[in-house]
Amino acid sequence: MNKSLVEVSGGRVEVYDTGPGKEPALLLVSGGPAWSCEALLAGHEWIAATGRRVVSWDQLGCGESDNPQDPNLWTLERYVLEVDAVRRALDLERVHLLGQDCVSLFGSGR
Repeated sequence: MNKSLVEVSGGRVEVYDTGPGKEPALLLVSGGPAWSCEALLAGHEWIAATGRRVVSWDQLGCGESDNPQDPNLWTLERYVLEVDAVRRALDLERVHLLGQDCVSLFGSGR
């Protein structure tokens, strides 16, 4: 598992990237907001063993990511842009997004 920091609107997020796999990569996004992706990391090796590249990250304000105090950052649009910033930073053209809880709203943000 590789760890990196990715710049997003409002700060940097900690990204966990496993497996070289072909696209589309699987983006596992924790629910919340305010949940670390720690619980999702246990599945990374198992999913990568199927030949799939899998990526999770601590969303802004969670876990190892920056925790800015600007209340204007906490919008659906900014969360959607965060997903896209992670995708672009990892040079991923196509992805499958798998999320829980409020992440189901991300698909409606664009």
